[in-house]
Amino acid sequence: SEEHGLETHLTEMVVSLVVAGEQSYRASAHRAFQRALLRRRALVDELARRREEADRKARDAEIAAEQSRRALLLTMAADLRAADDIRTLVERVLGMRGADDVEASRWGTWALGVAENLDPSRRPMFDPGPNSAL
Repeated sequence: SEEHGLETHLTEMVVSLVVAGEQSYRASAHRAFQRALLRRRALVDELARRREEADRKARDAEIAAEQSRRALLLTMAADLRAADDIRTLVERVLGMRGADDVEASRWGTWALGVAENLDPSRRPMFDPGPNSAL
């Protein structure tokens, strides 16, 4: 009817459209904000996980380095005992054979050379490099 024509409801329709558009925009902005918050939380959690992993790896590396240093120390102690045993053996053999025995003297020289090579106090023990933990 002319009294209730489209024109009479036009303002109400435009207002309804603008309100619906604003509600849709705000709902979309709210969802985007919530997604950004979730992403930020996930990134913070990932960063914390990576830091913990790096700390764990650093501790594991320290433990491995200490075990390696201990193994080297035990090897050096065993080498020292072996060198001392060789020196004692050479002394005893040369004492029994006498200084005139050329074959024993040659063997003794060779054996003492082996002992010198084994003796850790006769060789560099420490790594002077910048990453040395000793």
